Amino acid sequence: MVDYCIFVEPGPDEAAKIDELRERWGCINPTDYNPLRRRPIVLSAESRKSGEGFRNAQLQLSVWQAAQWNFLLDILAREYGETQVQAAIPFLPALIIQGHDWYFTASTRFNNETILWTKQPIGTTESILGIFQILHALRHIATWIRIKE
Repeated sequence: MVDYCIFVEPGPDEAAKIDELRERWGCINPTDYNPLRRRPIVLSAESRKSGEGFRNAQLQLSVWQAAQWNFLLDILAREYGETQVQAAIPFLPALIIQGHDWYFTASTRFNNETILWTKQPIGTTESILGIFQILHALRHIATWIRIKE
């Protein structure tokens, strides 16, 4: 499990489709955490104290996103066929927050393996400018998520 996630609050049409999927597959996320049972996870975040455990954060995020990839690819393949899967999800976005420093990460799939691309700094909470950089990056990610919906 990761420390935080951002999810989509589905509208009525999407909620009906999610209910259909839940009837067939039981859930729509690779977790049975009740508040997320009807809300698709679109971004995961792992946090660590400053100077501690960046490699462990990468490992935790890699395991979580590998599970998320496997889950999503399985459902998409069953619903739409193998050929549609890679076009539907080019990457899964994520964050690693280490102390004040925020990093964008993303995972992709290649030859049935999850590849985690890490340590792209997006800002720091140690300065006003850094906070605005984080907000800008999060808004950019949110725009991408809305387009992919």
